[in-house]
Amino acid sequence: MARPDPVHIAGPLTLSVAERRWPMIEPFAISRGIQTETPSVQVIIAAADGRRGRGEGIGVNYVGETVESMTAEIEAVRGDVVAGLSRARLAELLPHGGARCALDHALWDLEAKVTGLPVWRRAGVEAPKPVVTAFTIGIRSLEAYEATARARARYPLLKVKVDDADPVAAIRAVR
Repeated sequence: MARPDPVHIAGPLTLSVAERRWPMIEPFAISRGIQTETPSVQVIIAAADGRRGRGEGIGVNYVGETVESMTAEIEAVRGDVVAGLSRARLAELLPHGGARCALDHALWDLEAKVTGLPVWRRAGVEAPKPVVTAFTIGIRSLEAYEATARARARYPLLKVKVDDADPVAAIRAVR
């Protein structure tokens, strides 16, 4: 499928940046700690005609990304964004990471709204369809592993996080 030419959305644009926190259904325990929510940065880029592109980025904590660091990266390129920024220029301005992801998503969304073509078509890929994904069971007691596996049995794939106490017993409990 041919990819349409990128669209440059001329400024002036407006940019809003906000922190979002998504609560977990249950605490998620892995070797690096326990997580009870997922913090993210949400951006909205709005054109003068009122069309808005929304994007969101989640930092990678083990490389030091935080909502604060992502927000600072976005603010550092605010002038470029509001003047009218292409996705190609964004790739030159910011490294891979949550901040660039949030802005890139918002630009794709706004470009789709300006052109009337869905993002998948603008990207030159097939229409989206459901994919099989895994449900991850975090570290817990053996009894809780078994109970969680039973409660999530409808999922075709279970990914299991274990600690060094007795990983074989943990997998056995899930199985």
